[in-house]
Amino acid sequence: MRVALDIQTAIGGRNTGVGQYTEAIRRVLPTAPKTGVVEIRRRGDAPIGGAIERVWWEWVQMPAYATESKADILFSPGFSAQRVPVMPLAITVHDLLAWEHPEELGRWNRWYWRHVVPWSWKKADLCICVSQETERRLNRVFPEIKKSVVVSHGVDPLFSREGEREEEDYLLMVGGWPRRKNLLAAVHAISTVPESPPLWVVGAVPPALRESIEKFLGERIKFLGYVERERMPSLYRGAHLVLAPSLGEGFGFVPLEGAACGSAVLMSDIPTHREALPGVEPYGIPHSSESLPRALRSALRDTTPFLAPPDWVPRRWEDAGHETAIALESIL
Repeated sequence: MRVALDIQTAIGGRNTGVGQYTEAIRRVLPTAPKTGVVEIRRRGDAPIGGAIERVWWEWVQMPAYATESKADILFSPGFSAQRVPVMPLAITVHDLLAWEHPEELGRWNRWYWRHVVPWSWKKADLCICVSQETERRLNRVFPEIKKSVVVSHGVDPLFSREGEREEEDYLLMVGGWPRRKNLLAAVHAISTVPESPPLWVVGAVPPALRESIEKFLGERIKFLGYVERERMPSLYRGAHLVLAPSLGEGFGFVPLEGAACGSAVLMSDIPTHREALPGVEPYGIPHSSESLPRALRSALRDTTPFLAPPDWVPRRWEDAGHETAIALESIL
């Protein structure tokens, strides 16, 4: 099986969830039995800048490159793609958050997610969903989808219990924005529990919001901005607790990576967190103003209830890559 793999979401910029997924699939898919990969990408190293540029790539350039590749199948692990007449199309569906949190999208991105993306999902021969919850929502909102399958994420071997760790005392939150990440719940918890260590936040946060929070919490919060992936395991290992209060996710990346590094994880009670880390009980519903402060007080006394079981083994990307190859082969 020869796969034309769209790797554009891993090119340029600072990769977050989708980019990390694409990079991982790029690495592990060629290791699957009887699977060859032809990488498809734009010329140059600049990331795609917006909805119009993305549509031009996905609907014009990518199909042309795929046709030239003479592959057996076109696979887009990013967002959407135009179907090529000479080969079946598979697309990864990461989430349906554009339907649940439309307030996070600007005008053109809202148009892209509400019109372009659903059209391509319906035309695809296979939708690969990153969680059971994502597949359930996909088939509920778009019952006309041809075929879907669940292949959940893995973690890189970089994320393990052994290795360097940050030496300071802190709580860690990875991904402070967009709004559904629920940063303000973490800020409320820190302000309510004065004995807690300071909160370190990884990722971009709007400057005005960051300044307001810094004025409110002072030295009890530290915004790290973008952090190179190689440093993340050290941050996870050193954290007293990892906070994951999100209102919604396509997959629970942060709880999985944190637990793989041996961290205690306070994660909100949403389906994708339970899927990603079934051995740890969520602290409570993310909309509650009391559940996270209550859990934080408890975890500062004893982190044991928030640690993955000693015999828990995190899922690795190699397993996801092989399962993806089997799913792709099923539509040939």
